[in-house]
Amino acid sequence: MDDYPLIADHGLIGDLQTSALVATDGSIDWFCAPRFDSPSIFGALLDHQGGGHCRVRPTVEVFTSKQLYFPDTAVLVTRFMTEAGVGELVDFMPVTSSGIATTTHRLVRMLRCVRGQMTFALDIAPRRVEPQNTRAAIPQSACCCTRRPARTRRTRTATGTSPLCACLAGLLVSCALPGSRLRAGDRPVS
Repeated sequence: MDDYPLIADHGLIGDLQTSALVATDGSIDWFCAPRFDSPSIFGALLDHQGGGHCRVRPTVEVFTSKQLYFPDTAVLVTRFMTEAGVGELVDFMPVTSSGIATTTHRLVRMLRCVRGQMTFALDIAPRRVEPQNTRAAIPQSACCCTRRPARTRRTRTATGTSPLCACLAGLLVSCALPGSRLRAGDRPVS
């Protein structure tokens, strides 16, 4: 049971059509798309081994984390504190301006270092789906910018921001992935 964080250790982000749960360790443990009642893409909340997740976390073993929302928004900030520095992961799902339901949703994840230096690891592992379950099928070649398999594991350190995309069942996941070690004061590239 140690692999399963408490539900209280998760923040909620959403775009009024679906939502995701983000754990204090930087993992998206629950996400269904394109609607709340769709099959899960990330479901580590229920199945740590095969449920899938999208995790951004410091590469060091020991860190402390806290979550908070920007005032009056659904923008979630997960702050990681280590002896070497303090980093922030900002998560949100932009709301479309139209009131019409859509099949395309975006998870936006941005990293920044606010003090010292930090190295982060990114792990995108969508839920494996049995072939007969076509309603929940995730394309084998899910990443549109790198053409890597759907289960992608990467570790990078960086300055600034470079996008990493994975098109998963109509979902565009956009992660801020720096190119070298993040230092305090580094600003993401727009």
